[in-house]
Amino acid sequence: MLGGAPAIPISLFWMAWTTYRHISVWSSIIASAVFGFGITTVFISAHLYVIDAYEKGAASAFAMLVMPRYLASGGITVAGGPIYSSIGVHYTLSILGAISAVMAFVPYVFYFYGHHIRRVSPHAVVHD
Repeated sequence: MLGGAPAIPISLFWMAWTTYRHISVWSSIIASAVFGFGITTVFISAHLYVIDAYEKGAASAFAMLVMPRYLASGGITVAGGPIYSSIGVHYTLSILGAISAVMAFVPYVFYFYGHHIRRVSPHAVVHD
């Protein structure tokens, strides 16, 4: 997860500013592959973390993990088209890259302070 988290904003900024007609389409395709690596790494690691942290209540914790993802997916499906057409591909991907750059630190927080965070939850399993 730690290697995939920075790959997401890097690939979004890469895609945002290489989608010009005078730049080869392969640049955006490679950036999309890096984005896919980052998203897959973060999602799989987050799912495994939740399953390991909440052994007995893993199903409920997993539902709380994926529900915001699906709600955001449904919302961005409706809002994505108008956003892209109103401010353009470059700025839309730059905004998403900035949001993901801020969120890229979250896996590091869980990696270094996860055991402290799990101690606060009465349902989490803490392995000392």
